[in-house]
Amino acid sequence: MRRITLIIGALLGMITAGGLIFINIINRSAAVEVVLAVRDLPAGTALRADMFRVARWSDVDDADAERLVIAEEFPKHEGRLLIHDVPAGIPLAEAHIDSALPGDAHLRLSSIITAT
Repeated sequence: MRRITLIIGALLGMITAGGLIFINIINRSAAVEVVLAVRDLPAGTALRADMFRVARWSDVDDADAERLVIAEEFPKHEGRLLIHDVPAGIPLAEAHIDSALPGDAHLRLSSIITAT
């Protein structure tokens, strides 16, 4: 009788441990690849890929992930101007970027101005 009680207790303990691990995995949010500024970027800077590095962040809240520029979305922002300073090591957020003109318009405009 004592042996059966120990076996049942061990099985219940393993089931409980497995359940807790499973719940922890489900509640953990997926990792997000964000772009971080390599150096301090002042407002008015046109965005280029070499100004940023990709970092993998885990446990990012969905609301926060929507506010950050994800690495795969960065190409559509390339060439746009910053409206706020971005210190080195800080992730690029949608609020940092001027969305008034498409990115290629900023690049053409800046190349026209610097060419003269």
